[in-house]
Amino acid sequence: MASFEKPKGNPTTCTPYPATTLLSPYLKFGCLSPRLFYQGLKEVLARRPNHTKPPVSLYGQLLWREFFYCASVSIPNFGSMEGNPNCRQIDWDTNEEHLRAWELGRTGYPWIDAIMNQLRREGWMHHLARHSVACFLTRGDLYLSWEAGADIFSKYLLDADWAINAGNWQWLSASAFFSQYFRVRAEFLGVAAWVSSAISGLVFVLRTPHRLTHVRAVHPTGVLAHRVWQTV
Repeated sequence: MASFEKPKGNPTTCTPYPATTLLSPYLKFGCLSPRLFYQGLKEVLARRPNHTKPPVSLYGQLLWREFFYCASVSIPNFGSMEGNPNCRQIDWDTNEEHLRAWELGRTGYPWIDAIMNQLRREGWMHHLARHSVACFLTRGDLYLSWEAGADIFSKYLLDADWAINAGNWQWLSASAFFSQYFRVRAEFLGVAAWVSSAISGLVFVLRTPHRLTHVRAVHPTGVLAHRVWQTV
């Protein structure tokens, strides 16, 4: 809890536990009170003076939660682009075939497809994985509306929270809060480091083996013999 730092962590780690807290569904459904969590976190951090600091710390994540809650009640039409004064009005493409392929994990990009398959199968994915697929759907590759992505996240995520979901999609698509649209998410660009150097990355991607039967060979070091993102 004291060393949590959001930009860090490996989204491909699956066993024994993912590289994050897994608390979001409990907060969403009210199983864990955010106030109780905050008070308990304060006690832990008081004993660890070298703890990480906001905005990347665990305390910072609670602040972000409240930030999006406040934004959702103060900004008109917060959950949509049209009529939302804080949101850029972008002429996104409309392509149901591409959107469906993204949702079903059939884009042909193993990293993106593995994440979306995990979403449909488990109702959850690491926050950095969410960044990857959100960037890919919007300004990173497919140039489809963040609203479509938010709807699909709401459909599958166990921890789907309307305010946080809408706010993060606007942020990651550079529609609001974040303006550097040319800065593609580091998680998307850094997939090579995760998938090529870590055995956990290989296992994560090969959880959909019927799509990757031609890239099963692995070096003894755990490095992919074939870079899957260059073979599709």
